[in-house]
Amino acid sequence: DSVPIPDFFDAVKQSFPNVTKDWLAGKLLELDDAGVIYLSEANDPNELESKELGIKVQGRGFLFYVTWIKNEHST
Repeated sequence: DSVPIPDFFDAVKQSFPNVTKDWLAGKLLELDDAGVIYLSEANDPNELESKELGIKVQGRGFLFYVTWIKNEHST
């Protein structure tokens, strides 16, 4: 399943209120590069609420969803 990045940010901020969007976006991009999660684009970012909380990446577009696929090593 995919989760909108703003919802993910909100959940993280509840437990870690001092985390910044920029720091968390950087960590999400690192995890995406490592293949741990998959960040995907919004089809039409202009139709999204909280679109300012997505991640704009040169060459990839406007990333708005995070997907985590459990494997046999995940808990």
